[in-house]
Amino acid sequence: MRQTLRDELREMEDLEVIRKSSSPYASPVIVVKKKDGTNRVCIDCRRLNKLTIFDPQPGTPPADILQGMEKDQYFSKIDLSKGYWQIPVRRKDIPKTAFVTMDCKYEFLRMPSGMMNSAATLTRAVKKCCVEWTTCLGRGAIGLQNENVEKVRNTPRPNTKRKVRAFLELVGYYKEFVPNFAAVSTPLSDLVRKGQPNIVNWGDSQERAYNSSKVSVTSKPVLQLPDVNKKFVLRTDASYRGLGAVLLQENEGTLFPVAYASKDLTDRERKYSVFEREAFAIDGE
Repeated sequence: MRQTLRDELREMEDLEVIRKSSSPYASPVIVVKKKDGTNRVCIDCRRLNKLTIFDPQPGTPPADILQGMEKDQYFSKIDLSKGYWQIPVRRKDIPKTAFVTMDCKYEFLRMPSGMMNSAATLTRAVKKCCVEWTTCLGRGAIGLQNENVEKVRNTPRPNTKRKVRAFLELVGYYKEFVPNFAAVSTPLSDLVRKGQPNIVNWGDSQERAYNSSKVSVTSKPVLQLPDVNKKFVLRTDASYRGLGAVLLQENEGTLFPVAYASKDLTDRERKYSVFEREAFAIDGE
């Protein structure tokens, strides 16, 4: 591991990402294994982060990116190599990034990961420099990324609250593509409620919800890109478990889904009458 760290530091120094330091500050260094098997040098910046003023920069919601793209035909996706290292560290702040190893002390000339505002800084820089893109399939339609579909398909059956929550977050990322997602996944959502055991009680209803959620995503549903110059059609529905809605637009004489939305009802909301739940579906969505 020490030789691996030395090799990584030598490469970073050659790329002018780091340099030798005489800073009065020092953070510890750790080496983390990446998914592709390579190593990443990480700095434990927790002490520095405690003294840092949080400067958030939210990412643009996908729905906002897709608006106005209904007539576009070709789309691209870009990825920065060593994204954080594209951002130089302000000269007076360089000594604050110092870290110590078994051989020497270094400091960053390029922005390191692990610092509180690194992600926000990169997001802000990307927004200023280039147009954000997303993966799209076909003219006027959007679909799912194959790698994410494979993740859902290969996800094993969860047996703890933490794993159920992780599965719901994974499939829930594409809930706008799935009709009545909240109602379909309710048996799984109930497993992660407060008071439920950590080792989940898996029954027939949970198995059906698990399989239905996976099938809904892995069948690669497709949505129509919205055209703000056309009329929208909103259809809602309510059941005992949840609310559902679909936003549609006409395309070549046929109504096509633009987005789905759903909401799991609480115990109190499930006591509403049928008429109240139907009205809630219109107002609540």
